[in-house]
Formats: sequence, structure tokens, C-alpha cells
Amino acid sequence: MADEAASTVVNRGLDSLVKDPRATQDFSAEADTSVVERTWQAGRLDEALDALAVLEKKARQASDAATCSRLLVEMATLLYNAKQFDRLLEMIHTMTKKRGQLKRAVADLVHVCMGWLDNLDRKQQYAMVDTLSEVTE
Repeated sequence: MADEAASTVVNRGLDSLVKDPRATQDFSAEADTSVVERTWQAGRLDEALDALAVLEKKARQASDAATCSRLLVEMATLLYNAKQFDRLLEMIHTMTKKRGQLKRAVADLVHVCMGWLDNLDRKQQYAMVDTLSEVTE
């Protein structure tokens, strides 16, 4: 069984609202390695996103909510920092609609994206709010 304290959770206030299955495997060590690789691959965004997506799939299938959440937030942060807003919205929509996606990961991703709303222009704010409302229905 995975140690639930091994990874940090973005928003602990949501613990009572999300009931995901228990983790069968802990991918936090691989996620830490992935952070190092992501830093190394800073110039190659697509490759870094692909590597994170592969690890996210493993964490999702093992019901490792903390690691899955961290990886989704990392992917979104990469795209936000690269100013690739359209890809960010597409990634949010695609990753939250994956079969078996963990509620904890979706809640944390939405929470982080809501924090970015103040830094976006009006058109981007509307697009972000629209996307977040679609994925949380």
C-alpha cells in the first residue's frame, strides 16, 4: 500500500469531499525523478509533458491521488509558465476527462487554475472559467 503522507496534497480542505479508491502503489519517488528530468528538459516542453503524462497514467491506474494530482498541476504549470494558454485549456479538458481520473487530482487542478484567473486578460478569464465549469459538471 502507498503511504498517504509520501506526497503533498494541494488543498487538504477537500479531503472530506473526495472519496477516491485507496492507492495500490506509490509513484511519488518516480514523480520526484520526473521533476529533475523536467528541469533538465526545460527547453523541450513537449517531451517533458509527454513524460509527465506517462507517469500520470501510471499513478491514475494505481489510484495514487497525491502523485496524480501533483503531476497534473505540474503539467498545467508548465503550460501556464510557457504562456501556451490554448494548450493549457486543452490539457485541462483532456486530462480531467480521462477514464478513472481521480477526484482529488481534478479538484487540485481546478484549485490551482482558479488561482491564475487574476493574472489573465478578460478573454482568457472567460475561457478558463468556461473550461473549469465544463470539467467540474
